[in-house]
Amino acid sequence: GVLGWNFVPLRTEAEHEFGRVQGAFGEANEHAAVVAMVLPALVAKGMLDGGIRRVAWFVAVAFGIAAIFMTASRGAMVGLMGASVVGAVVFRRYVSFGRVVGLGMAAVALVSIVVLALTDTYTALLRDRVIGLTFSGDVTEASSGRTVIWGEIIDRMVASPWSFLSGFGWDAYSFMEFEFAPHNTYLGMWFNLGVPGLLACLFVLGSIFLCVSEGVHSCRAEQRPLLIGLWIGFLALCVSVFFVQLSLPWLYVWAYAGIMPRTAICLATARSSERPPVGKPATPGGSVGGRARTRRLGAPRRQQNA
Repeated sequence: GVLGWNFVPLRTEAEHEFGRVQGAFGEANEHAAVVAMVLPALVAKGMLDGGIRRVAWFVAVAFGIAAIFMTASRGAMVGLMGASVVGAVVFRRYVSFGRVVGLGMAAVALVSIVVLALTDTYTALLRDRVIGLTFSGDVTEASSGRTVIWGEIIDRMVASPWSFLSGFGWDAYSFMEFEFAPHNTYLGMWFNLGVPGLLACLFVLGSIFLCVSEGVHSCRAEQRPLLIGLWIGFLALCVSVFFVQLSLPWLYVWAYAGIMPRTAICLATARSSERPPVGKPATPGGSVGGRARTRRLGAPRRQQNA
């Protein structure tokens, strides 16, 4: 395929990953989670812009899909597809059924083109991991050993019951004798910071979703796709990190998380500034009840009958 011509150097140095592209962060699942976060916003920009810029945005979307496929990250795929379905349900009053069907067909066509562009190495990798592992029938194999890792973490917490509430301390997991990373950001946070740390993180994430949702309801119709794309992308990340422990990408994730509510607030504020002030007439003539109360300058008032 086109991507096999080695125009762009691909990091695949992790021998135990069986040829999976490791991406900008040196770990396949982390890289795929970040790509899944930004993809819906790229789609939204492609819908809003026109001409050559629309083509550029959708080319970027195609490369993003290819990046996820080349990492063969099932967590990112599940996060992106699940977040898209949830977003379509949550914002169904703003997204018509025809638009959903059209976007779905366009996504299928784009994915088909990307798959055809991949080399046999990556198509075989996708087949082995997405189909072979997922439907293997063995829970441990289907989860790539995550259930075993999570079980060891829970057993360690059971040995010290107080840790379920308080955790073991900041980054304590890294200094304990575990062979693998937690492969679950929320479980790792609970292990280190306990219930207070986990709830604080969930509160921050929930506040971001709530702020962007309010922005979707308050902004102008032509600006909604961008906010909906940001909302869906961030939900895709939150689902993806259930299967991976993020490390290096956090700087970019929190920057993205800060842009989202700021964008929502700016768009909602711009919309509210266009509305007439409360108690002021909506037209220069000062209409009340739909009738214009105007009088020609100098015209005499009509006398009232006694």
